[in-house]
Amino acid sequence: MRIDVVLCDYGQVSGDKLFISGGGIDRMYVPVGKGPHVVNFCIAGTVTVPPSQAVQDHTLSLRLETEDDEPAALFGDTSGAVVGGQLHLSGSSAPAIDDQTIAFAFNFQGVPLAEVGGYEMVCSLDGEDLRRIFFRVEAVN
Repeated sequence: MRIDVVLCDYGQVSGDKLFISGGGIDRMYVPVGKGPHVVNFCIAGTVTVPPSQAVQDHTLSLRLETEDDEPAALFGDTSGAVVGGQLHLSGSSAPAIDDQTIAFAFNFQGVPLAEVGGYEMVCSLDGEDLRRIFFRVEAVN
């Protein structure tokens, strides 16, 4: 399986197509001061599943970590941040003969980060980390 992802301002899936706005960002800016440092972003992309693995459902998860590979602390919560969902591929009884591509978009609005600094969104399929997207949150006046 393969996962292709982009960090963007906004994403949406409609009619099996992925629509993104403001793609390819790697910096987010917050006001100088004590946290929470609130950011908005989207992780959008596609998962490509080969025919041999298209007869079962798969789990996509996103895990936010610091640049030191530690769970990211949200303001007031040190348990970390993980989201995910199921990719349902078992809708047809016919055997799959081509790769299947599933588009996704996870919009994160008002994420209260405890610290400024570097972060990585770790993208996993069925528990295997396949992609990491780095971004930095910087405080500006």
